[in-house]
Amino acid sequence: MRAYVGSYSVPSEWTGTPHGHGDGIVAVDLSADGGSPPRIVAAETNPSFTVVEPGASRLWAITELETGGELLCFDIASDGGLALVDGGRVVTGSDAPCHLALGPDYVLVSHYHGAAVAVIGRTPDGKPGALLETIRLPESGEGWDRSAEQSRPHCALVL
Repeated sequence: MRAYVGSYSVPSEWTGTPHGHGDGIVAVDLSADGGSPPRIVAAETNPSFTVVEPGASRLWAITELETGGELLCFDIASDGGLALVDGGRVVTGSDAPCHLALGPDYVLVSHYHGAAVAVIGRTPDGKPGALLETIRLPESGEGWDRSAEQSRPHCALVL
């Protein structure tokens, strides 16, 4: 069994990681006898959330940067190494993406500090496509008003 671990790689009070100094994405092979030592497989900045696509040999991640952010897509090699796919780096359109959810036709990327959810299309071969839409949550509704504060989406799910 293999695990992939994303980590904050640069210190940032803004993201709540004043001691961030990770290596990007690290692979660890696990076994009953302890497995192998961790190894760096993608030296990216602040890949704070990673997902391995079910039934596929791809790993997706976001880079949680104070300004901007990216959706990343990697092919997974048989030895666990990662290779960025062609077109596998897409700007998410808001600051500090913190979560991603995969759908068959699009990817949702939540931005807590950026106060938005990005909808990024997928190409016919399943790779990331273009930024299709940036969703801002409502500021008010019947009986409530949050217009004095930004919404802070932390997670979105695809059903």
